[in-house]
Amino acid sequence: MNRLSFLMPLLLAGSILAQGQPCLHFNDQENSIAPWATPAYASGPALRAFQFLAPSALTLRAATILTTSPFVAQSMGLELWSHDPASNKPSAKLAGVVHRFVQPQGWMGWQGGNFDSAVPVLPGVAYWLVWVDPGGCYAPFGVNGPGATAHRYERRITTSWSSQPGEFVKMRLYCDLLSAPGVIPRGEACSGSTSQLGHIFVNLPPRVGSATFGVEGYGFPLGAPALLLLGANPSFASISLGALAPGCFVHVDAVMEVAGVVTSGPLRALTPPGNVWFGVPIPAELPLVGTAVNTQVLVFDAASSNPLPIQLSNALDITPF
Repeated sequence: MNRLSFLMPLLLAGSILAQGQPCLHFNDQENSIAPWATPAYASGPALRAFQFLAPSALTLRAATILTTSPFVAQSMGLELWSHDPASNKPSAKLAGVVHRFVQPQGWMGWQGGNFDSAVPVLPGVAYWLVWVDPGGCYAPFGVNGPGATAHRYERRITTSWSSQPGEFVKMRLYCDLLSAPGVIPRGEACSGSTSQLGHIFVNLPPRVGSATFGVEGYGFPLGAPALLLLGANPSFASISLGALAPGCFVHVDAVMEVAGVVTSGPLRALTPPGNVWFGVPIPAELPLVGTAVNTQVLVFDAASSNPLPIQLSNALDITPF
């Protein structure tokens, strides 16, 4: 039996369900897309950029699109880019996230993650959500209908952007860290030697009996050893590490740690760069419904100049249902 699966019943204890709401969302009135698989280019992943305007001043922290990888177990990226008024194309990356496509393979849903930095956006200014597409994925394109919004669409296969016909892109942008039914983010992450914020998130709800549920993170040094901290006290008060690791907080009462590693492989695999994954299968046991476990990721950052060379994520309070 999986070690985590066996120990989860011992850790779970009390909480609530929640659903995060995007502060910007487009074409998400219904959850269907055409089963059109994107090409896999020999040069590597394609960048597919979709333009949007912010209606007011916002700080964007996460993004999701409606998609799946029906044929290959692999990963994808979402990035926020600025706009170049002179060329009328994407200019520079502002933040991003890389995550593994939800397994089992072919599961379609809103997939994405928390950016490695928070990005303030200005009202009426153009920005781009860039999908780093490994190929062989269903594109997040809907059809015209009441309330639908067509987005300008640019594609980059090698080094230059090329204009494509506009698409009704199904995308969501969040001003808070991602939550999900049964998953509540808590506390802030701290940055490491790469200056990225290392956040954790989930792309599947924690249903009792889910053998593929897991906690995922991005924004950590490549190849670094990592620990998933598991706590049992939903009322645990965060503890600052002060001068030992400025800006870092312990958010859980760690009663168990599970070892992992930050991956550094290609996007066309389940080992994407800067990503860490911990499988947390939930037993099919009804007493687990409505109980909770608290999670946080700690990464050892060898290049850090802090007295305590670690990076800590936000916490997730996870409530199976």
